Amino acid sequence: MFSALVLNDGSRIEGDLLVLSCGVRPRIELAEGCGLPAATGILVDHHLRTYHEPHMFAIGDCAEVRCADAECAECRTALGPSGLVGPGWRQAEWLAEYLILLAEGGQDAADTLAPMPQEKPGVVVLKARGINLAVAGDNSAEPWDDELLSVGVSEGTPGARSPSGPIPNTAATSK
Repeated sequence: MFSALVLNDGSRIEGDLLVLSCGVRPRIELAEGCGLPAATGILVDHHLRTYHEPHMFAIGDCAEVRCADAECAECRTALGPSGLVGPGWRQAEWLAEYLILLAEGGQDAADTLAPMPQEKPGVVVLKARGINLAVAGDNSAEPWDDELLSVGVSEGTPGARSPSGPIPNTAATSK
């Protein structure tokens, strides 16, 4: 049973539940070593093609859909890879259709397929026995982002501090 998180300095963060969230980070070293443009992920256009190799594609956690067109409004506000499985599956389905058209009818036929639509912000759902938890909207808070983490919190936990100040008690569960 969880009752508190004990930090290196001995201070404690009291709570009833500790949720660990392990994310993914794109492994782009090979692509960078081959000279492919990359940011958070391998940079691809709306057809999932790498910038300089039109017959090389990237999808899923390693792909960052951000075309090279500076006038593209979608790409000016695009985020990096989400780390969620849904976008990767949608990209795989779209790319399979594109490659079938390319194989059967050539480049002109493949170019008739509408570009991959921009992903909408995700909804993250944790399904665990006895716990219902969902995160929607702006789920981009950093671990020590006091402003975002303290919204709706009435009191902090004495003694627990981050590099920028007290750590608010933000544990939320459904019983």
